Amino acid sequence: MKKTTINDIAKEAGVSKATVSRVLNHGELVDEETRNRVLDIIQKHRYSPSLVARNLSNRASNTIGIVIPEIDNAFYGKILRTIVNITDAEDLIPVCFDTGNNAEKDVRSLCVLRDLRVGGLIYAPSVEYGAACVTKQAKQLLDDMGVPTVLIDRHVPDFQRSGVFFDGFDAGYRATKILIAAGHVNIGVVTGSLKLGIARARLDGYRKAHEECGLPVRRALVFEGDFTSETACLLSREMLSLPERPGAVLTCNNDTSLGFLQALGEKKLKIPRDIEHVGIDEIDVFDDLHMRYNHIARSRVEMAQAAMALLLAQIRNPDARPENVWIAPRFVLDARLERVAVKHKIIAKTQKGASRP
Repeated sequence: MKKTTINDIAKEAGVSKATVSRVLNHGELVDEETRNRVLDIIQKHRYSPSLVARNLSNRASNTIGIVIPEIDNAFYGKILRTIVNITDAEDLIPVCFDTGNNAEKDVRSLCVLRDLRVGGLIYAPSVEYGAACVTKQAKQLLDDMGVPTVLIDRHVPDFQRSGVFFDGFDAGYRATKILIAAGHVNIGVVTGSLKLGIARARLDGYRKAHEECGLPVRRALVFEGDFTSETACLLSREMLSLPERPGAVLTCNNDTSLGFLQALGEKKLKIPRDIEHVGIDEIDVFDDLHMRYNHIARSRVEMAQAAMALLLAQIRNPDARPENVWIAPRFVLDARLERVAVKHKIIAKTQKGASRP
């Protein structure tokens, strides 16, 4: 069955394609009788204009591309929800791709968004998981698209784009310093793939804290995973089964923390009775159940809002220079660890007693 086109609508209504386009785009230069005739024909044929054609016909597209690596991770889920709330308020159309941390899917997603002629892009890259040539492909696609682009969470210096990031080095460094100040000398760490800059930064912070305190980093206590709870649980079981298991553990994202805590429960070990723990990122279900655990929070809502603010500013002023925004960490610690951290000036203390940067 032949698909109805805008030409068919215009011919049947006895008007030009431009008139049909104005009706579709809620233009004001069409009289009511003509508008109603065109709308009746559109409804009869159940005509829906292609998004690509609409973007091509408009000088400024109202479509915003979003490329994220882990849609099933609550961290990115909250970022996506916040971005969509803002695009709704701004009358923008979000088009989202989940790459599953696959660098080649980054490239495929960017190809589709280029062809859609999106008006802007929020992008959390996975290119570090691929070969150098994939990063070059992604960079070329960003250049070809030529639209305002804001990176979020993952910093790729070669892209030379605005971005909203979190200082993972500082988080890993200060979390480890707190554990050392609490008296621990054997501190394990469960991190993500060291192909990722964010994983390397957090592990570098862990190492720097050891170096400053004159402690060796025991390679047997460094466990590289993939930032998923399943892998983290397997690695944590191995860590907790060591003849000399660590007295404290740093986990480097929310899912890694969940995997570690699952393994801890299987071993019937308790925090802080048997082992100390600090994680990076919130665990939403714990917050919902009002269960406290030691962690470093980074506001996903604030990150998403900052990214959209940068994007909208660039859309309104295409000549704006790239700008980076760094989101401050917030330390959520039990009373004992907070006292240690404040005493050793690793964190400050607010008037209400909540720890802060």
